Amino acid sequence: MNANIIHLESANASLACENQLTNQTLKWTLDRIKSSQQLIALPLNCDQLKSLDRSDENNFLLTTGRKARKSVICLSANKDNPCEYALAVLNQGADPSKALMKAFSYQSEPSIYLNETVERLFINPSKLIQAD
Repeated sequence: MNANIIHLESANASLACENQLTNQTLKWTLDRIKSSQQLIALPLNCDQLKSLDRSDENNFLLTTGRKARKSVICLSANKDNPCEYALAVLNQGADPSKALMKAFSYQSEPSIYLNETVERLFINPSKLIQAD
């Protein structure tokens, strides 16, 4: 079977699973990624989507990471495994933290302390939805 046909069938199956999601925060998160100019959405398989759909949306954390030497946007349920699911790849040249903040209209709180190291950005999408 042709590799392009297999990829298309996999993408269609993923889209069918995505259309059955009930977790509103997950649906909102995936929509924001798809509508971003700086991000290229990565497909999640049905098992991954079902697992995320059953997860407590209040525990979702978005952050940046690296996979296969590329910057990615990740979703996880805890900081100990920050890149459990890679949701998107950044367009070349995009700053990961800025792209994440822009895609989710997130404004970071200014630090009251001068810190020479940059801390990893974690965004809880359910809190962003509640703020709207």
